[in-house]
Amino acid sequence: MTPILYGLCYHDVVAPGEYSSSGFGGADANWYKLERELFDAHLRVVVKGSSPSPIAATPSQVGEQGILLTFDDAGSSALYVADTLERAHLRGWFFVPTVLLGTRAFLDRPSVRELHARGHHIGSHSHSHPMPMTALSDAQIRDEWYVSQSILQELLGERVAVASAPGGFTSAALFRACERLGFTDLFTSEPAFTPTFAGSLRLIGRVSVTQGTSARYLSSLIENRFLSRSRSRAWWRTKQAIKSVGVAQWLELRRRLFAAAEGIQRPK
Repeated sequence: MTPILYGLCYHDVVAPGEYSSSGFGGADANWYKLERELFDAHLRVVVKGSSPSPIAATPSQVGEQGILLTFDDAGSSALYVADTLERAHLRGWFFVPTVLLGTRAFLDRPSVRELHARGHHIGSHSHSHPMPMTALSDAQIRDEWYVSQSILQELLGERVAVASAPGGFTSAALFRACERLGFTDLFTSEPAFTPTFAGSLRLIGRVSVTQGTSARYLSSLIENRFLSRSRSRAWWRTKQAIKSVGVAQWLELRRRLFAAAEGIQRPK
């Protein structure tokens, strides 16, 4: 049997309607924020499904197989998330864009240290979260990873060798920069269920979780049902096709679509 190793890509978990309380603002960012009730339902599914598809509770348990709970952007809700995970005997992987540390709606440095001390894993999410990072020069890409890695290593007092790609944008130049700085693992936003490699850098795929990700769908995904995996892959391929036309066009289309959806779902 082929080993299964991938991540579930979360962002913020907020109280009902409190979308501006954590992380980036805007309708497109809000679509990736779960309300607490839905997140609780997801964790019940995760715990229930841990036998057929083992959930990695701590970084040391990650080898060739597992499902990882990852959280991008280091929004201020991360401490609530950590409390919730720990009640389920789980640990998360939190990826930090370091320029945002201590700013409104994001974690500060003591909070990142606290997450680490509690057994959660801290990784880089670049320094300034450029969108898209792949549009930068090779030197700028390297600096984004280097500055973030340096800040986190000084903060935690240990090597930081794991990262996630901002916005899901990846390229060969981005992979090379990570590898040269000694990163061992890079989480992507491609719903790939077994890792691949770019040189010595392990690329771990993730399924993006949104307000539209039901507990039922998540259950079928964890149970490795073909249709659920195919749905994830199909949506990812659609996004890649749009991005190939132009990244700026994709970002503007995403903003407009989510703004329209937000008006329908949460009318004033």
